[in-house]
Amino acid sequence: MRIAVMADLHMAGKWLTEISPAWQKALDDMKKENVDLLLLAGDIWDNYNVSSRESSFGTPLAALVEPLLASGIATIVVEGNHDQAPPGQKGALTAIENLSGIRVSTKAEIIEQEKVVVVTLPWLTKARLIGKCLDGNFQETEVLFNVAIEKLLAWIKVSISKYNC
Repeated sequence: MRIAVMADLHMAGKWLTEISPAWQKALDDMKKENVDLLLLAGDIWDNYNVSSRESSFGTPLAALVEPLLASGIATIVVEGNHDQAPPGQKGALTAIENLSGIRVSTKAEIIEQEKVVVVTLPWLTKARLIGKCLDGNFQETEVLFNVAIEKLLAWIKVSISKYNC
């Protein structure tokens, strides 16, 4: 299986004239090399609000999605910090999470994709990882964060052990 990995596209209206041709060339090269799976490792857009005024100039959503879907390359998209929204709002990847051939990962998970197992670990913040705000208690936050990281790493180790990695 051939896998391509890209990150930090930062699709935004103000840069689309430079980004779009490079994105199309990358997809064309992947097709020539018979890439089976594309892993987009975060920061697909430059702003979580893909429908914002600046983001909508040049339609970054269409500039990303149309060539990607046309390529037919199976894709896993992992959430980056620019793709995440503040609490209570939808992140940028919501716009593509139901598209055929694209798998969106906004949490740590194990994804089995044909002959490969992918462990995703989206951008983590302390508040997101421990699931709450601790009113500025830095020491308690650090302890909970470290415990959460240890639990996450242990989960990954146990989860992938069945694959003989």
